[in-house]
Amino acid sequence: MEIPGYLNIYAAYIDNQPVSTSWIYFHPHSQFADLWSESTLEGHRKKGLYTEMLAIRVQAAIQRGYQFLTIDASPISQAITSRHGFRQITTVCDFSWKGQIS
Repeated sequence: MEIPGYLNIYAAYIDNQPVSTSWIYFHPHSQFADLWSESTLEGHRKKGLYTEMLAIRVQAAIQRGYQFLTIDASPISQAITSRHGFRQITTVCDFSWKGQIS
């Protein structure tokens, strides 16, 4: 699936069932593309699907001329991405606003 110029969505199927999905967002007029939401069903993990999805998205970015990739990786994913040359440069923390806006 593709939104031309902006977004590619990928799914890996086993026995006609989607078992792994991911997407890449291409920022217009930028050198950055974002890798997001690679997710593999628990029963299909450790079979190389995450790595394949990563490779497909990296190739898509290279083909479009993007110089840099960002990825929001969980600790489990980070173990895989670091083996493939990604390095952590920052940490993101979620916060919830509990106050009032005046």
